Amino acid sequence: MVAPGSQWPPLSGARENSATNTNERILDANYDVRQLLNHISSNNSVKVPKPVLEYLKSIQELTADLIKNPIGQDWKQQFEQLRQETSQIKQDIHTRIESDSFVRRRRQKCAAADALFV
Repeated sequence: MVAPGSQWPPLSGARENSATNTNERILDANYDVRQLLNHISSNNSVKVPKPVLEYLKSIQELTADLIKNPIGQDWKQQFEQLRQETSQIKQDIHTRIESDSFVRRRRQKCAAADALFV
């Protein structure tokens, strides 16, 4: 635990962690941002420019969203939805082509039959 005062809390995400997976890095970043925001809000002697504070809050929101909905899962869901929609469009196109071909052949047969009676 960090002693009260102007001493900043240790950050887990600041370590060399490029070897860990993305989800762990997001968890670390979320924890670090919460630590920093808690330190800033509980310590009146710490002065942080408003843009920096707003940025930290936006990072906290982003990492919270990523924890709730991991990128991999979101992409998988969107890809599956797109695949299903594309499959339906292909099916509709083939149905339409077959229908148009049937109508065209039917018209040709009718025209040929009409020509016989003229």
